[in-house]
Amino acid sequence: MNKTITLTFCLLAILLPAMGFAQTDGDYSNLLQFLKGDGAFEKWFMEVFTKLDNRVQESAAGSALVGKAIGGLGALMYLGYMGWQMAAGDREWEITPMLKPILIGFTL
Repeated sequence: MNKTITLTFCLLAILLPAMGFAQTDGDYSNLLQFLKGDGAFEKWFMEVFTKLDNRVQESAAGSALVGKAIGGLGALMYLGYMGWQMAAGDREWEITPMLKPILIGFTL
């Protein structure tokens, strides 16, 4: 059953172009013009996504500022905690452990 259906479709695919239902060169040029488009979709696409990109950029700048503030506050609190320990005598005075939060603060 499957072989007869496949054979029928193959014969139709071969015979239909031979019977004059094939596309002409004019049809191909019309198809090519349709596929190239008149630029309406491209214009819409650029307008919409340029606005979206600008909105996302503004939101990202605000989020980055909040992240920098949180990171800076954390580094400051960590430095204060370490300084308090050193001032109280619970920890030896050394500069190496303090470099990491300072560098993180400069990076942010």
